[in-house]
Amino acid sequence: MGLRGLVLVIDEGALSQDDQYIGAFTTAIHALRNIMPKLSGLRLILTMLPDVVDYIAKNDPPLFEILSMGVVNLPDYVTEEDLKEVARAYNLSGELIELIKSSNLTMRQVMCIAEFKDLQKCGLQSEVEVTIT
Repeated sequence: MGLRGLVLVIDEGALSQDDQYIGAFTTAIHALRNIMPKLSGLRLILTMLPDVVDYIAKNDPPLFEILSMGVVNLPDYVTEEDLKEVARAYNLSGELIELIKSSNLTMRQVMCIAEFKDLQKCGLQSEVEVTIT
């Protein structure tokens, strides 16, 4: 098919386990998994928030087992250099950078906040009182 070396990246960071489309998402992942043998050059990178991973683990154990075979977790810590790089790439405000520094967030959480600027969407409690603009 001429797809050698193609990398498909799916970031479902906007989806949560409470979303009405979660079933369609898992169905789409099954469909991709089923056609991947025909696309030998295709590499799939799939990022999911922890609540979606939990949903798949509880509701679709076979898919969870397949996904967990190739999982790479982002580090649980964010270095100062990582934060600077994310801040530059996403043009983050000083207030948001200070929130991230003081909150001991994982890299996945930092990327979610940088992308969506919404604590609840990123699975974080509203214990941290901050307005993200």
